[in-house]
Amino acid sequence: MKTVINEAQLYGGKNQGIIQSRVSIYHKVGASYSNVEDAWCSSFAYWCLESSDPKFETPHSPGSESFINHKTVEKCEAFYGAIATFSDCDSQGNITTGKGHVTFVYGKLRGDKIYAVLGGNQNKMIKVSQYDCSENAFFSYKKKNGTKIYKKFRGFFKPIGYAIKEIDKLTNPDNYNNIDDANKKIGLSSIKTTIGEKDN
Repeated sequence: MKTVINEAQLYGGKNQGIIQSRVSIYHKVGASYSNVEDAWCSSFAYWCLESSDPKFETPHSPGSESFINHKTVEKCEAFYGAIATFSDCDSQGNITTGKGHVTFVYGKLRGDKIYAVLGGNQNKMIKVSQYDCSENAFFSYKKKNGTKIYKKFRGFFKPIGYAIKEIDKLTNPDNYNNIDDANKKIGLSSIKTTIGEKDN
């Protein structure tokens, strides 16, 4: 998470158009991908994992669902830094496409299984956002044509063999009243949370 936090402090809260050259690096280094206009949540996640110390092996793919059932990771409980994965679905929770979202657990919010997650391409920027990890379908965002996109939590993951330490476990200081408070802790005090943030 040191790598993730560092990127957030350097490039967080800035629209993709401003940090496009950095997004291109996430795509190229994190996923060997060159189409810089596409969603970049997974490329950001893989870049962070592959650039950390120690370095972790990843699916090295631009696909956000590539972590699910991949040999480089294993399912786990939520902890600070856990990889949270989501799939696009309809309002009833039926998975509809191969699209989704991948991000890192940053903390916990009020409400059962509501988490503050830090990742890339969250409203086209690096920031903390609110995600429902209860496995119930939740509204994600609305397309320009008016179509509503829903998401469904698929699981928390960690690099295979990574031993969760006591310091990784979520405790009271990791609880936030709202997302704005979580962003402020990183230094992104100017961000104001919106409902229906585009993430793919």
